[in-house]
Amino acid sequence: MPKSKRVSMKGMGTDALFNPPPRSHKNQSPRETDTQQSGEPEQEQWVKATYLLSPHNITILEELKLTIWKQTRAKIDKSQLMREAVGLLKKRYDRKFASR
Repeated sequence: MPKSKRVSMKGMGTDALFNPPPRSHKNQSPRETDTQQSGEPEQEQWVKATYLLSPHNITILEELKLTIWKQTRAKIDKSQLMREAVGLLKKRYDRKFASR
């Protein structure tokens, strides 16, 4: 699967999240993703974002990567784990606030 280059989001602020990024080539398609763990759509454009995590959180992510690899022999990266975590948090808070 060919990987497309990341599109620069520098200086776009919130527009990077709510507006589609400009494409550098006419026929460039969004990067294809692995849906094995995350259940995400087949094609999606990623936006690079930086968040601060504690060393303990980083250790947990590394341990999860290793556990998944040991059980399934499937390689998974921290970005995939974080996307899945965001999806789980959304479901959790949707249920929590729906009951109010």
